[in-house]
Amino acid sequence: MLCALKRFKKMHPNLSLHILGDTIWWNIQKMTKGDKYVEFKLDFFANDAYDILKLLHDNQIKVKEAVYVPLSQQELADMAHFSKLKTNKLLNALIEAGYVVCFEGRRGKYAITDKGYKVIALMQQVNS
Repeated sequence: MLCALKRFKKMHPNLSLHILGDTIWWNIQKMTKGDKYVEFKLDFFANDAYDILKLLHDNQIKVKEAVYVPLSQQELADMAHFSKLKTNKLLNALIEAGYVVCFEGRRGKYAITDKGYKVIALMQQVNS
C-alpha cells in the first residue's frame, strides 16, 4: 500500500498525504482559498462499506442536473450479495459518516457527497 500511496503522491504533486496509524490526512493546496484538509479512517473502508459506496457510485444516474442512485436497499443488497439488514447497517454508517445522503429526503434514492467522491478517487488511485 505504501508504494501505491507514493505513486499517488507523484501523480498529484499539489496533494500532501500524512498517515497516522490507520488515518490518512491529505492536504489539497488551493491558490486563493488556503488549504483544505480532508480526513478519513481506513478501517471504516476495510470492511464492506467501500463495496456499498462503490456500488452506489457505479449505479448513479443523471436526471437534468441531479445525480443520484435510484436503487432500493433490497436491490443494493442483491447486487452486493449481502442481506438487506447488513446493507441497511452499512448505508446508515455511510450516511452518519457523511459519505452518502438520502437524495431529497426520499426513500430508495441516495446521493454521494463530495467527501464520498474523494474517498472513491483516493481508493481507486491506491488500488491501481
